[in-house]
Amino acid sequence: MAQQPSHFILGADELAGMNIYDLHQDQNGNYWIASNYGLFKYDTYKFQLFNTTEMKTRAVFNFVEDHDHIVYCSNLSGQIFQMKNDTCKLFFTVPDSLMSREIDYEFDNNNKLIISTTEVFQVSDNKKIKYIIDKDVVGLSNNGKIIKRLFKVYRNMDSSLVFYSRFYKNVYRLKNDILTQEKTNTIHPAFLQHVKHKNSVIVYNQGSGAINSGQNSRINPVMSSNLVSTLPDFKYVNQKTRYFSDNTNFWAANLSGGIYLFDEKLNAKNNYEPLFDSQVISAFLKDNEGNIILGTFGSGLIVIPNLDILEIKLKSVSSNISQLTFSEDGTLFIGTQKGEIFEIDSLNNIKNIKKKGAQQIEFLAVLSRYNTIIFNDNKNNLFNLLTRQKHYVDISSMRGICRKDDGQYIIATSAGLFLMDEDHFHGKKPIPISTFKEWSQSVGYNSKTKSIYSVTNTGLKIGNEDSSHFFKLNGEKLACRDILNIDNRIYIASREGVLVFENDLLIDHWNKKTGLISDRITLIKTYDNKLFISTNIGLNITDKKGKVLTSINKSNGLLSNLILNFEMYDGHLWILTHKGLQKIKLDKIINVPFQPSIAIGKVLVNEEKVDTSRHNFEHNQKKFAFEIDSKSLKYQNDIYYHHQLEGIDKTWIISSHKDHIFEYKSLPPNKYTFKVKSVHKLNESETIYYSFTIKKPYWERWWFYALVISLFLIATYLVYKIQIKRLQKKALLENQLNLTQLTALKSQMNPHFIFNSLNSIQDLILKQDRENAYGYISKFALLVRKILNHSDKEFIDIEEEINVLTVYLELEELRFKKDFSFTIEVNGISDLEIPPMLIQPFVENALKHGLLHKKGDKVLSIVFSLTNEKLLCEIIDNGIGRVKSQEIKNRQNKNHESFSVKSIINRFEILKDLYGKNVSVTLSDVISDQKIVGTKVIMEIPFKRRF
Repeated sequence: MAQQPSHFILGADELAGMNIYDLHQDQNGNYWIASNYGLFKYDTYKFQLFNTTEMKTRAVFNFVEDHDHIVYCSNLSGQIFQMKNDTCKLFFTVPDSLMSREIDYEFDNNNKLIISTTEVFQVSDNKKIKYIIDKDVVGLSNNGKIIKRLFKVYRNMDSSLVFYSRFYKNVYRLKNDILTQEKTNTIHPAFLQHVKHKNSVIVYNQGSGAINSGQNSRINPVMSSNLVSTLPDFKYVNQKTRYFSDNTNFWAANLSGGIYLFDEKLNAKNNYEPLFDSQVISAFLKDNEGNIILGTFGSGLIVIPNLDILEIKLKSVSSNISQLTFSEDGTLFIGTQKGEIFEIDSLNNIKNIKKKGAQQIEFLAVLSRYNTIIFNDNKNNLFNLLTRQKHYVDISSMRGICRKDDGQYIIATSAGLFLMDEDHFHGKKPIPISTFKEWSQSVGYNSKTKSIYSVTNTGLKIGNEDSSHFFKLNGEKLACRDILNIDNRIYIASREGVLVFENDLLIDHWNKKTGLISDRITLIKTYDNKLFISTNIGLNITDKKGKVLTSINKSNGLLSNLILNFEMYDGHLWILTHKGLQKIKLDKIINVPFQPSIAIGKVLVNEEKVDTSRHNFEHNQKKFAFEIDSKSLKYQNDIYYHHQLEGIDKTWIISSHKDHIFEYKSLPPNKYTFKVKSVHKLNESETIYYSFTIKKPYWERWWFYALVISLFLIATYLVYKIQIKRLQKKALLENQLNLTQLTALKSQMNPHFIFNSLNSIQDLILKQDRENAYGYISKFALLVRKILNHSDKEFIDIEEEINVLTVYLELEELRFKKDFSFTIEVNGISDLEIPPMLIQPFVENALKHGLLHKKGDKVLSIVFSLTNEKLLCEIIDNGIGRVKSQEIKNRQNKNHESFSVKSIINRFEILKDLYGKNVSVTLSDVISDQKIVGTKVIMEIPFKRRF
């Protein structure tokens, strides 16, 4: 039966394949790992690589912590790196002239860096070198040859530095910048190393394992404690050995694998067998929680929470163990998942008393009175330990057993409870108890009240052979797992804690509120006047009144918190989990009080880190994440966070140690306080707070509302003023437009036109041309009616305007006789509305001033066109032109009132202001062969579409 300390592997994936050279824990609880793949930090949550581009080689070694608790490491390229504020940076590089195959360094009591190679020198704050030991000092080898020496250095317990060298007799001590020298009688061994142990520094020979000091020592006494010993030969001989100390034990690792454990007097433990002999142990650390951490080559970190919790390996047992029990003489019986049963005596001799079966051993118990074990596989069996005979018990699958006071046994089975005595050991069928027919897992008996307690699949049943009833807690049946009887006091393991019955009455109830680590109880047993209570998260040890004395779980070294079975014998606790069998000395189960710490590691806002001194944020900075630190390697499985964001969370939110980042993805503007604490069992850390404010967006602040209201009132006032001005302007423009329309009306109905029209009618009457006279009168009347109808309208159909122009030109055609002709081209334009009386005045001008004085044919054309939403009207005549017309006008009566072009242009400007559209008129001469042969008027007319 082999045994080694229970352990777990840390970094099995993250550090796989890496050679670990050194380990260190800083004052903040972070673990630093030096490896051939670089520098790693483990903060008990994750591993983080800390390589820097300045590293010439990524393999690092030799952690040193200065007096300000800053950590350093080095590499083979002579570079020394500093880890500070969660960064790694190059601190110093040893000059090539001082490089050697080994570099040792430390910090003196003034916190100055001292480096030891072939020389010993100090590095100042500005990185200047000062030699500590005379450069001309040389060493002497065993054959008398003078050689350059290589110094080793260590920090003594009084913070002085001690320098020693192979091939050199003197030992140097440095403190307060004062170097003293002490001579020895001989040259130091080739493989001299040192290890700190309690308040001493012990120097040993790495090649032989000799630890010598004192009067007959080959090493100066100032370098060692008073310990004098030589280790016995190792299992793996001729290998270099490296010592470590946990301040209680010594550990000796060698390069062939495994590590040996010795007590303080160098007595070998574990029968001088190496621990972890399949691993090369390369580094050692005892952390501030008492964990032993072993660095390996290629297999991560071996973490030993408790040296007194041993993992048992049964080499003869190839299957997983499913059950265990002890006999009164200390014989251990174990059942396996393959149906085997093994017997292990006090000398660790193992016998297989049952071969593999059809199913695993689910139930195994010792009936000491009859020297018999009882178990089940596919059948229920009795095995006599003296005769080695096996008998079958003809009942359903057994689950539990208890003894009655009359020598009978009550058996719990899948078909209920049965009574069995010695007669039933030889084939007689046990007697069923009719009042307990339900599937039963455990059974108990109170000899005082003659009551039977049965843990059934539907609850706890209490009664006797005549009657029974289900116990109810708070009106509900209770799921239970196990029963224990101590002096007729019945203890029930349930999902609601431990129920205590006396005289069949519930007298006590133990649960988390009374100190248990969990309410979900699975097994309950007694030993040495104590109760051992297993739960889903470990095991409690209490006194008979339920006072919790101690507890044990993964934090203490259990392979798993879920315990399948356990037994106590000879001062040891044997625990079976699905991960294996463990053995613990009961007097070594000591709970060291642990007070969890708490700190806010990071505050991330919109995924960017912010300083915790900042408390005000903008409205769009609404995604918050709080990264909490409660560093612990030993107790992390028992640490829970309680956090609450006041303003969002109504109650405390509980999460496990690994879930230490709390996110709020979209916080509305408000004032908040984030509070968090860590809880370990019944101990709590302080509650820490972080208050912050997310500002409202500017459009939700009071001043913005005031500004908006003010701007609204100002804008309303300005709009009102502008609207009033616009209405006034529009009214003015409309008045002016009405005046221009009146002017246009006057131009169309001017006395000259009326006089000429009446003269033409009179002339037709005198000629007795009644038909033409009637037609002329009708057209004249039609024209007058249309002009009057259109005079009060802003827009009319373009067809109406063309009709008016046609009637007007037809009347003028009678006056001009046969030498006048006109054309109007519409070009398919329709469904438009235009201002009335815009075109006729220009047509009248063309007749009156251009065509009237022309001899010969008089031609007038009017052409409409619509292009790119622009309506144009061209009026072209072949009259005398504008120059001759002005000459004639000047010779005529100055007081003659004719249509004014200025007036109609003014009307165009008014229309432009009123409708916001381009309105224009252009007059030009028509020139042919450099002669003026007429006049052209181009009008851009505003319009509206009818549909």
